Amino acid sequence: MNTFVTKKRIMLVLTLIIGIIVLVFFIRPETHDASNPPQNTRIWVLSDNHFIAPELYDDGSEFAFIETTAAGKELRYQEESLQAFVSLAIKEAPDQVVLTGDITLNGEYISAERLVALLSPLTEKNIEVRVIPGNHDIHDGWARKYVGEEQIKTKQISPDDFRTLFKTMGYAGAESYDENSLSYKEAGTADYDFYFLDTNQYTLEPSKSAPATGGRFRPETMQWLKKEMKKTNDEKKQPIVFMHHNLYAHNAAVNRGYVINDADEVQTLFAANHVAVVFSGHIHAQDILQKTIDNITIPEIVTSSFSITPNGFGELTINKKGIDYQRKSVDVDSWAKETNQTDTNLLNHQAYLKDLFVKDGEALAYRSLIEKKIPKEADMDEAAQLVGKLNEEFFTGMDTRSPEEVEKIKTSNGYQVLEYDSFLKKYIDSILKDDNLEDTHLFIPKNN
Repeated sequence: MNTFVTKKRIMLVLTLIIGIIVLVFFIRPETHDASNPPQNTRIWVLSDNHFIAPELYDDGSEFAFIETTAAGKELRYQEESLQAFVSLAIKEAPDQVVLTGDITLNGEYISAERLVALLSPLTEKNIEVRVIPGNHDIHDGWARKYVGEEQIKTKQISPDDFRTLFKTMGYAGAESYDENSLSYKEAGTADYDFYFLDTNQYTLEPSKSAPATGGRFRPETMQWLKKEMKKTNDEKKQPIVFMHHNLYAHNAAVNRGYVINDADEVQTLFAANHVAVVFSGHIHAQDILQKTIDNITIPEIVTSSFSITPNGFGELTINKKGIDYQRKSVDVDSWAKETNQTDTNLLNHQAYLKDLFVKDGEALAYRSLIEKKIPKEADMDEAAQLVGKLNEEFFTGMDTRSPEEVEKIKTSNGYQVLEYDSFLKKYIDSILKDDNLEDTHLFIPKNN
């Protein structure tokens, strides 16, 4: 009897040991192995969402005034549109979501804190989030809370705050980071390394001034970039760059402060290191442009502001063939119905966003034209409506036209009225000449 019990115990112990071995060697938790990255990767790119936390404004006159200066950005339903974006991402499960700066309205700490909470469901579903700052995010002297007729200063985001708030959204797991900026690098796929670059100019102490529009790389950051990109090239890989400021001028009339300072030097560096593509934001318009520098062709894809029509974002699919980019948008209308919202501006959000943006473009035209003493008010109306329409098409990337369509616009009465206003005419002409590439789709073959 004792011998039988002993054998039974031995068999039980052996069974437990075998079970532990199976668990250890065959049921391991999933981890990101930088030495063996996935062969197919999908990334969603979102830019310039300019989120302001709802607790920082009310229905008073001061915030209503700020809305009139927002250049067509929608400010009151941002939380809902971001929730709709997160819901869509959880359904479609991209590998990574990248935010390329101006993630807050004007660098309010509370807004960044709230944004982390809004994005956290993505990381809980193992969707990586990567964030870099824009020119409105770090030590912005315009950080405010709006109460009634008052603007009240609110806590600004410091560089250390940004790194801490978004620790799990890029900085903690970086393969390398620049000690002199908020730039970092990570192993992306088998063929590409990802560079998340801080191009912004900000003070190291809280600011009392407006944010700097222009951007640059600090000399130390340039040295870090040269060293890291050489490593990427030595590994027979190409860099993919995400940054806020633009590498190229995407509009002939409006580009000052949007293109990075010392652009020629940066372009030369990127060409020397065979950068595959640059993703940026800042100008709020959806645009794709490519140039050849030192016999190397580098496309730049600017993702339109998420806070304007049509809540757009980019999707890139990376595989052995190369990089495929598609512009997409969030259907907030459907999300509102699914979540039982009752606000008509959410249930008809796309129409609401488009109307808001077109009217802002028309208002811009009226403000300029009204000083030109145009004889007929009806003529001014036609010109303003044309500007509103073409401006919306440019910002949404829907401005590809045939020569016949361009000629029809130029013979219209609204266009003829623009002869009274040299700035507006120059701007509209720059839109009509946007014929470099189609702005919502691009395939970039792998550099073999």
